[in-house]
Amino acid sequence: MILLRIVSSSEKKVERIAEILLKENLAIDLNIQRELKRISLVSGKTKSSKVFRLTAKTKSLLFSKIDKRLNAEFTQNLPEVHALPIVDLDKAKVSIYSNSIFSNYQIALCVSLNR
Repeated sequence: MILLRIVSSSEKKVERIAEILLKENLAIDLNIQRELKRISLVSGKTKSSKVFRLTAKTKSLLFSKIDKRLNAEFTQNLPEVHALPIVDLDKAKVSIYSNSIFSNYQIALCVSLNR
């Protein structure tokens, strides 16, 4: 299992990706964090910008499929997409998560409104 992290300067893109992941049963437990402050070093000076981050849990075997799907959807300005391994998980949640992807269970979208 992996944790997807998708970052974009476009709130609409992040919300569209969330919709794709849920409707196509590619991920569960989605969260959108709004208006995060990103700090970068550009030409020796710090620059800050606002970004939106989507996180979701999925199977590691689905990463390639998700990546291809997002590349097809966003042919220009693909958001930053990467994954982190989930090394450990509460034993009570393991069966819920492993049975959720590709199941008929209704998957909820949790949106954190950090405004």
